[in-house]
Amino acid sequence: MKTGFFEDSMGGVSGMTILLDVDGTLVPDGERVVPENVCGIVEKLKGTNTVYLVSNGTDVTRVEAIAGMLGVFVAPAGAPAGKPSRDAIRGIPTDKPFVVVGDKLVTDGFLARNIHARFIHTRSKFSGREGLTVRFSYMLEHVLSWFL
Repeated sequence: MKTGFFEDSMGGVSGMTILLDVDGTLVPDGERVVPENVCGIVEKLKGTNTVYLVSNGTDVTRVEAIAGMLGVFVAPAGAPAGKPSRDAIRGIPTDKPFVVVGDKLVTDGFLARNIHARFIHTRSKFSGREGLTVRFSYMLEHVLSWFL
């Protein structure tokens, strides 16, 4: 069940390694600027958690720039991370429990399942400028979520 947008869904997460999806979760697909309210929530999370971006986005420079903006790590697997494969968390210390935060069951939710982590399923963010491929993937995700 979706909990709301990222910024409305992160209460009570402490002492964890948080794996954050980028596209659709923090920002609409392809966006480069993270809204202030999202930055504020990430800043609070960093106080009591270790935070990594785990993105399947292919624009590595963009993912690294967003991580720099937020002051968080990019998963050592890099981008694209290869979610939902366990390889997406390769190199991340396992001394704390994991929580995966994302808008897609097929990638983020299955990653959480594959690494035995809690999953926070957020509502997807859209700009209205998403390309046909992105729109199709969200439509497919919506249909698949009925069966999962």
